[in-house]
Formats: sequence, structure tokens, C-alpha cells
Amino acid sequence: MNETIRSSQRDYCSRATSQKNRKARQTATKDFFDYLLEYESEYTFSIETTEDLHEGYVNRYINQRQEEGYSDSTLYSRVWLLISWLNIDDSNINWTKLKGPNRRRLDNFGFLDHQEFSKLINSEIHGKRHQERNEFAIKWGYYIGTRATETAEIKDEDINLEDRYVKVRTLKGGNDRKVYFSRYFAREIQDYRQNIRTRYKYADESPYLLVSEQSANALSQTRLNTIVRETAKNAGIQHYYKDAAGNKRHSVVWTTLRDSFASNRLRKGQDLYSLSKAMGHTTTEMTETYLTVLDEDRRKQAE
Repeated sequence: MNETIRSSQRDYCSRATSQKNRKARQTATKDFFDYLLEYESEYTFSIETTEDLHEGYVNRYINQRQEEGYSDSTLYSRVWLLISWLNIDDSNINWTKLKGPNRRRLDNFGFLDHQEFSKLINSEIHGKRHQERNEFAIKWGYYIGTRATETAEIKDEDINLEDRYVKVRTLKGGNDRKVYFSRYFAREIQDYRQNIRTRYKYADESPYLLVSEQSANALSQTRLNTIVRETAKNAGIQHYYKDAAGNKRHSVVWTTLRDSFASNRLRKGQDLYSLSKAMGHTTTEMTETYLTVLDEDRRKQAE
């Protein structure tokens, strides 16, 4: 790989919001480089910039690594990082070959009903000195439904209170999107901006909505997950289960808030297509899984 591409890779890794994410980016891009040098060496002389690394290379990378025994979950995570770096539209990726953790989870997703959510935000919020900020973060996940990675990257300038929407920069390839919110949550955002965010030392320096207490950097997605996971423990609604690989998992994490957002929107009558756009899904097939909520509601009504 030439220095232009190496420089782009280093810049991408340096912009990670946490050490864990930086390591994941480094691992994914290095493995992709190794693949290119071993299996695509006859073409590497024509690769001058990241724009030359199109989806064909990524799809062949998936095929080769699967043959070598890489797990679907490993490839799923690495491919999302690669297309984020290379700015590839994820609709051009052959996802049907992969059954990543999120796709398996959606077969039996979890969500919080209004009573459980009330317990969550009225319990002892994780992070004693930052409970008000962390409570707002939890509400954001529930009412806006962005991924943890996207939430960490939301900037104050991305929010339009007058028209009541937030512009979400899609990190998994594809186009940016707008997510509209209620008048109630508009007041929550305004209160957070005026009365909570301004208390933080780096509030003026940081462009991010959820400002860190230690620097002008954004809160990491790991931190957001920890806030939800530990607060759910305090609320008495945290449970555990084993995934397909036998690993212990928490039932209430950031994606639970996102699932709750989708479920609530469907119950209020939002159509599948517009919800798919709000969720940042590339196809409505991914969103159709949430229709099981309506099926369950109908079953209960018939009892």
C-alpha cells in the first residue's frame, strides 16, 4: 500500500472515540491490508487512493476470510469498520453471506415498555457526578434511537430545535439522515443544553452534544453502553442470558433503547419505510423484524 492510503488509515484510526475502538480499527484495516497483499497483489499497483478500494475488494475479502474459518461475527464487525473508512455504501456489500451479532439478535430482540423505562430513569443513574448528563443520554437512546457509535458523534450543531430533528452522520456507510423528535424531547434537549451541558469544563471547546468530563472529546460508545447496563442493574431490570456461542450477555444495553424506539414508533403508527430511514437501515427487511411487536399486541388484545 502506498503512503497516501497508509496515511488515510492512520487518520481513520486516530479519530476513534475510545482506545477499544481505535484498536478495533487498527486490527480491521491491518487484516484488510494483509488480504490485499496476499490475494490481490497483482492489482495493488493500480490502487493509489482509498477511492480505488471499492466494494469488490471488500466482498472478496469476506469470501476469502470465511474460507479461512473467520467467524461471521468477527467479519461482520470488521466489514462495518472497513466501509466506514472507505466510505462505501453498505447496500453494495454482500451481507447475505454474514450473520453478524446484530442480525442474530434481531431474531429475538428486546425492548423496554413504558413501565420498565420509567423504572430505568427513576432509579440511581450510573455515574454519581454525572447523573443528569447520563440520564439525558439514556433518554436520547430511547426517544431518538441512534446507535451508540452515532450518538457519541452527535454534535451540538446537528440539532435543529425549530424543526425538531437531528442530523445523524451515518458511520456505517450510506447517507446521513434526519430523525425527528417530539415537542417533549425538544424541551429535554433545550434543558440539557442550558442547564447541564454548560457545567462541564470543556463544554465551550467540545463540539459534541454529550461532552466528556475529562476532555473536549466525545463520550465513547463503551461509556454509553456502561451507563445503560449499570443503570439497568440499579433499576432491577437487568437480566442475563447466554448467546449462541455460550457467552454471558446483558439483556439491557444501548441497543435495547434503540429497539424500544423502533417498537414505540410502530405502535404509534409510523410506516415501515420511514422508520427504516430513521433507523438508518439500508433495506426495510431489517426493520420488518420489529413488526413482531404488533403481532404480540394483537395476540394480547385477542385474549
